[in-house]
Amino acid sequence: MQMWLVSSDDARLRISADTRKHSSYIDGLLDGIGDAEASVDIVVPFADAFLLKKMTDFLEHHLEDDIVDENWRELPPHPLSEWDHQHLCTLNGMQLTLLMKSYNFLGCQLGLNTVGAMIGYQIMARDERGLAEFFGQSVPLTYSKEQLAAVERQFREPFR
Repeated sequence: MQMWLVSSDDARLRISADTRKHSSYIDGLLDGIGDAEASVDIVVPFADAFLLKKMTDFLEHHLEDDIVDENWRELPPHPLSEWDHQHLCTLNGMQLTLLMKSYNFLGCQLGLNTVGAMIGYQIMARDERGLAEFFGQSVPLTYSKEQLAAVERQFREPFR
């Protein structure tokens, strides 16, 4: 079976069927069609070709990793590996948000946790001008520590 992720701009990247362990959407899709010799296209509406490549690289890199614990919301943000940090550090706030929405669409908890942690670390490392630039705002943002903590909690929850 051949599986392809398809971006919003029609780029197609092949992924391994083994990625199903990190994606409830792919797992359910494959359960529904069985082991047929077919080609399966999975359209990811929030990702362009660039973000889709980031997703496939991430999924393939973490293929051997354990499945995320069901109680992930009760855990503190996990530290990012050097690979994950290098993989995500060049993305701006909008790209990270779209990547997070794409992982949520695929039901990929590991991707959600990793991108959420990166957003949290990026928020904590910036002053108000840096936050405005990171999120693509033209005016500086002013948040109290409590508001920043609320924003960080929001990004730890999956997009619905």
